Amino acid sequence: MMKKTTTSVILHQDGEIVQEKRVTLRQLADETGCEVTWIEELVHYGIVEPVAKTPETLVFPEEAAGRIGKAMRLKQDFHLAPEGLGLVLDLLDRIEELEERISREEEK
Repeated sequence: MMKKTTTSVILHQDGEIVQEKRVTLRQLADETGCEVTWIEELVHYGIVEPVAKTPETLVFPEEAAGRIGKAMRLKQDFHLAPEGLGLVLDLLDRIEELEERISREEEK
């Protein structure tokens, strides 16, 4: 089955034009194997954020699937509640950011 995405062109304040692929709530649920209601719960707790809301659905950046996958693994492996998932994911993101910064500094 071919995944259908919508591509949006965004003009950032610095003048850079970026193309961003977006998926609907249903497409995101299908891609990740998660229930729509669980993704809605993640939205409620700020773990993933839609980039747009229409009367029919929520729209997410395509990259949201990765964050939802991490949240699902944390929930399954460590039995974390949604309230704790956001904190753990934010800390993991921060660690990744710091590791990338260290790597860039070592390359200099």
